[in-house]
Amino acid sequence: MKTETKIVLSFVVLLICGAGLCPSCAGDNGVAKVEFSEARLETNGSLKIAYRYKTPSGTFLLETDFENGAQTAESRGSSAGVRDSSSGYTVTIPNLPSPPHSPLVTTGKTYYLNPHEKLPMHDFTNNSGRTYHGDLSLERQ
Repeated sequence: MKTETKIVLSFVVLLICGAGLCPSCAGDNGVAKVEFSEARLETNGSLKIAYRYKTPSGTFLLETDFENGAQTAESRGSSAGVRDSSSGYTVTIPNLPSPPHSPLVTTGKTYYLNPHEKLPMHDFTNNSGRTYHGDLSLERQ
């Protein structure tokens, strides 16, 4: 290969990587990084979830909540690229059994999400038999 061709190819690769168009060049490998700072259930049924995250370029995090298998809420996170972002929410689950269950995620632990993979955050059944489930997924724009 001629020297001029090598220089041009190197320049093109540098431009692609610098623009974040190639996930492996940008260092994010197409995977989201999520760390929960809070995941707790109060005795009154108030579930509090808070987390920090980094997502690959062209993706976003999607929070989805279900009650008895039917979707009740959906929240789309920002398209943060490789910057740090944070999110959180509170949901109330009525009539919980005693002692109540714990959320499925652990604070301080880092989770890695591939595109379309679901991370269950909570899964509860109350005294009336109603189920409450919430998950987090990495989606492409």
